[in-house]
Amino acid sequence: MLIVDDEINVRATLGEFLEQRGYHVGEARSGREALTLLTNAPYDLMVLAMLMTEMSGVEVMRRAREVCPDLAIIILTAHASVENAIAAVKSMSQTICSSRAT
Repeated sequence: MLIVDDEINVRATLGEFLEQRGYHVGEARSGREALTLLTNAPYDLMVLAMLMTEMSGVEVMRRAREVCPDLAIIILTAHASVENAIAAVKSMSQTICSSRAT
C-alpha cells in the first residue's frame, strides 16, 4: 500500500495505523515521488491526498493509471465537493474519503 500526502502527519499517522495491522506501507510526500515508487515496486493500493502543492491528486491518479492500470486508489480530502468527486470518478478512483474531522 502506498500513502501519498504532502503532510507528514497524515502519512505518519495513517502509515503507523496500517503497519500495526500488518500492512506493508510505503510513503510518498509528493505526486512525483509516488510515481517513481510505482514504477519501481508493485503496489495494490494507493491512498492519495486530493490536494497537494506540487501535483494534484487527479494528475497523480491519471499518471498512476498509465503505469499501474489495475492499481486501486482511495482519495483522501478535507475539501469534499461535487467537483472533486467528478474529477476522481473520471480518473477512476475507487473511493473518496473526507479527512475532515466532524
